[in-house]
Order: sequence, then structure tokens, then C-alpha cells
Amino acid sequence: MRPPPAFDPQFTIFGHRGAAGCAPENTLLGFHTAIAQGVSWIECDVQAHPEALLLFHDDRLRRTTGARGRLLDTPLAALKALDAGGGNTIPTLRETLTALQGKVGLNIELKAGDAVAERTGEALCLAVEGGWDPAQLLVSAFDHAVLQRFCLAAPQIPVAPLFDRPSPRMIEVARALDAAAIHIGLAVATPIVLSALSASGFPIHVYTVNQPTLAERLRERGVSGIFTDYPQRFILRD
Repeated sequence: MRPPPAFDPQFTIFGHRGAAGCAPENTLLGFHTAIAQGVSWIECDVQAHPEALLLFHDDRLRRTTGARGRLLDTPLAALKALDAGGGNTIPTLRETLTALQGKVGLNIELKAGDAVAERTGEALCLAVEGGWDPAQLLVSAFDHAVLQRFCLAAPQIPVAPLFDRPSPRMIEVARALDAAAIHIGLAVATPIVLSALSASGFPIHVYTVNQPTLAERLRERGVSGIFTDYPQRFILRD
């Protein structure tokens, strides 16, 4: 039985990749920066490197580390020697779970492949056995088959399908996954779509929103929370 996630009952602010607008994304520094700015949830990306589950968004290394090559083709020791911003290394999922336990909710976006679903499911089950509250965990993915595979690997962890374009099947997919929420891109969050999704009863979270006035309009249209690169712009707002 999956517990409902511990979302903010008023409006949930997710720190996108930590606090990507003001600290290196998907790093422990970025996560602690977001926590210091008051977020209740952090979003991060997980990829299944052959040697470890790693927090990294892109396929290639250049944008965030300046290095050449692909993440999954590079040995773990070489990856750990890279500067992912501000002197930070690329964290493993295990390191992240250890650092954040009891401090914040963690929304993990699964990147491509069945391996990431199965290995992340195993890692999160172990984390729950070690004291993580499953209500402080949420797993999402654009690939809903991958998300379904995760559900089989970790049936007690809440999930949320991601959509980057409108689909008449959004509610159907969420129900099939017994999802805790639906996550949609800002371009998808039209009044018509939001009206339909809000009527379904699922909490709706929109990415990536960096303007408080826009967040307020979305909130008025039934959105339950946003992902932002700049958490400090939103925390403590009514």
C-alpha cells in the first residue's frame, strides 16, 4: 500500500534539480541550498550507470562538467574526478539519500531504460528499510513503461507520470499507475487541460516555473505545486 506523499497542503514548491538557478544542479550543494531556501521537496534526475545510480540530467557530460563524452560510457572513478560545479562531484543516489534523509522530500525522475527503474526501486526499498519515510519519496518519468516497471520493483513508493505535451490519456495513465500526482510541463498547463486534470482529483504539479505571478495564476487554476529553479522567490508566500 503506497502512502500519500507529504505534499504541502497549501502549495508545494519543488526545488528543480535542487536550486538550479543559483547552485550547481543535481549536486549535494544544490540540494542543501534549496533546503536552506525553505523547500519541502527537491527534484533530481537519476541515471543507471553500470557502476552506480548517478544524479545527472544529460546524456553527455559537457554542459555541467565541461568534460567530453557520455555519462554512461565513462568509468565511475573518472566521473567522480569531474567538477560538477563549485567543486562538487556527481553524487550517487546512495550518497544523496544518506545526505537528505529526514530533511526534505525527494522527487526522483527516472531517465531512460528498465535498468534505472529496477535498480532505483531496489535502492529506495533499502532506503525505506533504513528509515526513509516513503511519504517523503516520489518517483516520476516521462517513459510510463519505465514508471510501471518501477511500480513492480517498489510498490510502496508513490509515483507521478510526467507529460511534456497534452494527451487525452493523462488521467488514464495516472489511474493505471495508481499515481499520487500528475506532473506537466508549463506549455501543457492551459486552462482547458488544468480544468480537466483538476476535476480528476489528482494533485497537479507544473514545471518549470520561475515567476511568482505565473505561479499564482496556476494556483488559482487548481495547480497544487510547481517546480522552480529559484525556490527563494516563492518560499513564505501566501
